[in-house]
Amino acid sequence: MPRLPEVVDVDRAGLLLGDSDDVLLDVLLDGRRVWSLWTERVAGRTPSPSGPPGAVAVPWPRELAQALDGPVRMTVCCGETVLLDREVVMGPGPDRVRLVDREGRDLVVDNHGRLAVAFGDQGEEATALLLDATARLLADLEEAGVEPFVAYGTLLGAVREGSFVGHDNDVDLAYLSSHEHPVDVILESYRVQRHLIRAGHDTTRYSGAAFRVDLTVSDGTRRTIDVFAGALVEGHLMLMGELWVPYDRSALLPRSSVVLEGRSLPAPADPEALLAATYGPSWRRPDPAFAYAPPAATTRRLDGWFRGTRAARNHWDRRYSDAVHHGPVRKPHDLARLLHRREAEDCEVVDVGCGRGQDAVWLARRGHPVLGLDFSPNGFARLHARSQEEGWGADFASMNLLELRQVMLWGARLARREGPRAVLARHVADATSDRGRRHLWRLAAMALSGGGRLYLEFVLPPADPPLPQHLLLHGLDPDQVRSEVLARGARVVEEAAVDVTHTGQPPAGGIEDETPLRGYRMVMEWRA
Repeated sequence: MPRLPEVVDVDRAGLLLGDSDDVLLDVLLDGRRVWSLWTERVAGRTPSPSGPPGAVAVPWPRELAQALDGPVRMTVCCGETVLLDREVVMGPGPDRVRLVDREGRDLVVDNHGRLAVAFGDQGEEATALLLDATARLLADLEEAGVEPFVAYGTLLGAVREGSFVGHDNDVDLAYLSSHEHPVDVILESYRVQRHLIRAGHDTTRYSGAAFRVDLTVSDGTRRTIDVFAGALVEGHLMLMGELWVPYDRSALLPRSSVVLEGRSLPAPADPEALLAATYGPSWRRPDPAFAYAPPAATTRRLDGWFRGTRAARNHWDRRYSDAVHHGPVRKPHDLARLLHRREAEDCEVVDVGCGRGQDAVWLARRGHPVLGLDFSPNGFARLHARSQEEGWGADFASMNLLELRQVMLWGARLARREGPRAVLARHVADATSDRGRRHLWRLAAMALSGGGRLYLEFVLPPADPPLPQHLLLHGLDPDQVRSEVLARGARVVEEAAVDVTHTGQPPAGGIEDETPLRGYRMVMEWRA
């Protein structure tokens, strides 16, 4: 028998668990399962100095933490064994905690830590329409010249249960590329995506070899169908987004079929072989807390081949995923105030790395034409919508500093615009890679080719202690920054060390905090 943990305490920060073996726990709110976790594998667990020997603090997933406000009956169990079952008050909210979306549909924490409507909570009509959409997409993929099959959780549910996995919330499709070289696999994936767009599908790209199709089913639930490219390379199966395993082509093609919710769908030649490669030998046992943990070498390989331009994208998307629900517009940062004091009212401002967009909106409401650009559109989605509705004059768009073609496109567009211009870049140079930083200087040089200033702020290398990892910042040497920008034709007109604060989500809880940092500010000028 495994050693089960004592639930020492529960509050808005999370659970305090006593020492135990690695066991699967279910957390229920008012009798409904909302989250499952493995006690030794859950994200963010830390030893607790305040608890008994061996105790660990387990934070709530961020989106769940934000919803826990008010009274609720909290139950924690391991299989049939109840470890905690009592009424608790999770914050000052007067109403009972209800984990539902805006339309009242039940939500659960998925294996990415996000709140979602699980398949087990949707009706038969929504399931039928989702299967109809999947069948249409499969046909369109065939027309694009590939042989798609169900994979990952969709294949798992079909083989193990003949239905969708109850705690899953998306459909997974894959195909085996006819190519081996990563560049050719990428080109084929883009070609397939373009075909689907022409066929009327709404798509969003994940990486060089994976994208998703977005759709809304009858009850208003947003669903996604992921399309992963696979390839056989050096006797291994590469399948986005997690797999690099020894494999034989005969286990994939020619395709077989499986039955899902009464529908026949294409499957790999040996479905069980792919499931074992994906989930391990215990794939037949349900695991609502399963999380992919590929070897570091696999992650490095797939990042280098296909995901180099998406470094930290999942972090920022998750961090900003609830930005639409935030309250009042946040106060502008000091760097935005400095730009406003220095520049004429009609000066256009390009806010690179605009985040949630508060600086862009503040500047726009003071007369500046403003364009906010950011890696993750989740951040500025709310303020973009409000700016359009209320005529604030701030526009927003997504741009990836790691993709040179996007940088060149935006640089060319901005260079053609008439009138004075300034670029604002707060905690961008210190949040991106060396390549992204070089692209930032290129973008600024193009946007300000007719004359204008770049307002830059970054953190300095810390002496001790190191920068908190959850901020995803790295210190920069002002001499290095100065040298790089001078090589792009600018001159430094103002610089100073400054104290700054940077907002981030600490790993021990779901609430963002502000961290004081040693920073540096530079104003650089390009002349016409």
